[in-house]
Amino acid sequence: FALEGYIKGPSIKKILHDAQKHPLPLLEALCIMKATCSALGYAHANGVVHCDVKPGNIMVDAGGNVYLTDFGIARHADSTTTTMGAAGTPAYMAPEQIRGEAVNAATDVYAMGIMVYEMVTGRRPFEGKDLKTSSSETGATQANLIRTAHLTQAPPDPRGLNPKITAEMAEVMLKALEK
Repeated sequence: FALEGYIKGPSIKKILHDAQKHPLPLLEALCIMKATCSALGYAHANGVVHCDVKPGNIMVDAGGNVYLTDFGIARHADSTTTTMGAAGTPAYMAPEQIRGEAVNAATDVYAMGIMVYEMVTGRRPFEGKDLKTSSSETGATQANLIRTAHLTQAPPDPRGLNPKITAEMAEVMLKALEK
């Protein structure tokens, strides 16, 4: 990743990988979330929708500063081209992206909800494993199963995966993940 030469520190993807599917400490996750939301708020206030918020696009330097990177598929909210087709990472795509509809700030909020859920539970809410038909029976790819889960399933209550999550925090995450 090109920015790794400029930002001395890991991506959230690396931090999550190193955690080996265990939740990050809540305070650490909340600090990352706050900084990322601040960056997204700035982008949204300037009419820009990131469209690819995910752990691989957020980096933390040695001083603990958080950076939102890779605006490569970002869209301007006033653009006549606000649809994306299949651009984005399926695990973090909002339903409107999957359907090829116009994107807006809520698109990034949804992806942020997925990422926070992953940071505080150690897993994503939609992994494509809970669907009634398996990929071997239908020929569906894992990415398509994940897209279908985003469109059709409610996320599991994160407190079932991490009892340290408060009811208020779970409510915020589930609100971000509303269809």
